[in-house]
Amino acid sequence: MNQSTHGTSHKASQKRLFGLYGLLATFGAVLSAMCLWFAVWHNLNQAKEEFATLAFHVSESLQQSLVVKETVLDGFAAFLAQAGMQDPRHVRRYSQAMMKRYDDLYMFQAAHRVSQSEVTSFEKMMTKRRNQSISVRQFDFERGLVSAEQSPSLFYYPLVFVEPRQNNGFEMLGLDIASIPFVAAAMDASSDSGMVSMSEGFELSDGDYAFVMIKPSLLQVGDDAKRYALLVVKAQTLLQGIELNHSGMALEVRYENLAPIMQTSTAPLSPLEVFLFPNAQLEKSFILGEGRIFLTLKQQLGFQHIQLLTLIIIILICLGIGLAINQLLRRHYQDEQSKIKDNQKLYERANYDRLTGLANRHYFEDYFTRSVAGCRRRADKIGILYVDLNDFKQINDNFGHATGDRVLQLSGAILLDCVRADDVACRYGGDEFVILLERVITPEDAQKVIFRIHEEMAQVQYVEGHVVRLSASIGFAMYPDDGETLEALLHGADRKMYAAKRQAKVLSMEEHNKLKR
Repeated sequence: MNQSTHGTSHKASQKRLFGLYGLLATFGAVLSAMCLWFAVWHNLNQAKEEFATLAFHVSESLQQSLVVKETVLDGFAAFLAQAGMQDPRHVRRYSQAMMKRYDDLYMFQAAHRVSQSEVTSFEKMMTKRRNQSISVRQFDFERGLVSAEQSPSLFYYPLVFVEPRQNNGFEMLGLDIASIPFVAAAMDASSDSGMVSMSEGFELSDGDYAFVMIKPSLLQVGDDAKRYALLVVKAQTLLQGIELNHSGMALEVRYENLAPIMQTSTAPLSPLEVFLFPNAQLEKSFILGEGRIFLTLKQQLGFQHIQLLTLIIIILICLGIGLAINQLLRRHYQDEQSKIKDNQKLYERANYDRLTGLANRHYFEDYFTRSVAGCRRRADKIGILYVDLNDFKQINDNFGHATGDRVLQLSGAILLDCVRADDVACRYGGDEFVILLERVITPEDAQKVIFRIHEEMAQVQYVEGHVVRLSASIGFAMYPDDGETLEALLHGADRKMYAAKRQAKVLSMEEHNKLKR
């Protein structure tokens, strides 16, 4: 393994370490998100449970209220069938007793069928009984209240009893309920079934919303309905004690497919809350006569149902855990980096020369073994250069060890510059260097490297302020031509190096001294 490969291994190790930290950070973020989600989910479940409780109370209250009003109307219709209207005082006492018992009842009414021929006698009877002029009137959307003569019908159903008597100064006795479309529709439905029916909602003179519950007053089922009992109910009394105390709520009560008799809502929530949060809803129906009452209660959940304090506590806990994990990861990373640096130093000390930075003998021998294995697979050759600096001992003795060390460093740099990235330059010992050339085809390829080394070294003339003519003697051997072991190759290259040294034209020490002087 060369130094670059060792560095690549360290980078891969560091990358894995960062991957582990990223995984831990992602896990922490996901865990925090899950904690927040659980808190929000728990809050929303609580809100849904509260809505379910409210929906139960609303449903029970509405059902109980309708049962009470239906029971009261049944009793009122039965009382009219038994007592009739001969003595209105009995009927008034009964209705007043019911209104005192159930304070949410708004008005009792009774209507009696009158044919066209009976209108005059009916008006005289009512006028005498009331000591005031009472006439049969019909309701017209365009003209308002008109007399029966202006709008003749086969039968009229004027009111013969109203309790309370006064209704904001408006005299209701004699008003034909059959001329009011929504009351007439409810009257027809109750006449067909003989049971309670309801009208759609309408606005009272005081601004409140109300509806009419109506039932024929019969002694027995199958009789001709000549008299009807009516109960006017304010819609707001259907759900007494029930309040919609959260934003985003809506309540609707309707009878059959008619318009709602009660419809209320609170302030709407923002579009963001509508997008983010679910909607809770209750739909329920109750039997009333032969019809059904439909209840719809909705609630849009939102930020108001989230306990911010709980979220803040969870966020702070997650931040605290995150900071603690961050500190642990930083300490772990620093320890790992320290180990990597220590390992790098140990690796460099074991495999590289501290002075020149070149590979040492141990690394070179190991690399040679691996290179030979690859060379055998590829069937190519390896070149070995044996480099010995000329006159190094004299340079070291005369100019000092600092200059000698600098010469060695320059020589190592030149050798690295002259070889390829796959080749290995090694300081084999003292002033001796060995170079392994990968994939050498002919001796001429090695000669090119040798020539370049000579050229580069010849350019060095001054070292540490001293005149130095740097040169080297180089021997060459090729695997497997000159040997198959490192020892044989080095021995062959060494012999050629000494032969080159004897023939080399280099400066002697005396010439160095002359240049110095």
